[in-house]
Parts: sequence; structure tokens; C-alpha cells
Amino acid sequence: YNVADYAKQRRKMLQDWADMVDSYKEKYKLPE
Repeated sequence: YNVADYAKQRRKMLQDWADMVDSYKEKYKLPE
């Protein structure tokens, strides 16, 4: 169990999630 590797994966996952949410906001023009 390598904490550094886990943190890297987690950061990428969170970044991908944030990008997806941003694209949804653009697509559907949701209020903030």
C-alpha cells in the first residue's frame, strides 16, 4: 500500500470528476 501512488490516483480521479461536472454545467447551463 503506497500512499503516494494512492494520492496520485485519487487526485487524477477527482480532476476527471471535476472536468466532467464542468462539462455538464456547460452543456445544461446549470446555475452555480
